[in-house]
Amino acid sequence: VIQKKKIEYLSGNNENNKGKRKALLDILLEQYLETQELSEEDMMEEVNTFFMAGHDTVSITITWALYIIGLYPEVQAKIHEELDRIFAEDMERPVTYKDFNDLVYLNCVLKEANRLYPTVPMVARQVYEDTSI
Repeated sequence: VIQKKKIEYLSGNNENNKGKRKALLDILLEQYLETQELSEEDMMEEVNTFFMAGHDTVSITITWALYIIGLYPEVQAKIHEELDRIFAEDMERPVTYKDFNDLVYLNCVLKEANRLYPTVPMVARQVYEDTSI
């Protein structure tokens, strides 16, 4: 993916991204190509860190939320009532962004799971050379 983006960037085929928010890989690639401060290995490590952190945090949050929901049947019942209210007319339709805003109680449960069981207490880094800030 990095090589493909690098070729795209060097050939000038990244014009369709003008005016859009840049992805992390685009920002890292620009930094690499313009300053050579990052190696390709550094870029790969950063992308992997963000990807794995995003994947792990979501799965851990869901795990703890399900644990809490399982411990408290009254919480499970309230979530079920909220889902029934929002999806009552069509249980087969896809979830929309508006639905997420309407799932107030479920959102509170997820936030409480994150409060009780934080998913990312820290991201470890190792410094290989002196630097100034």
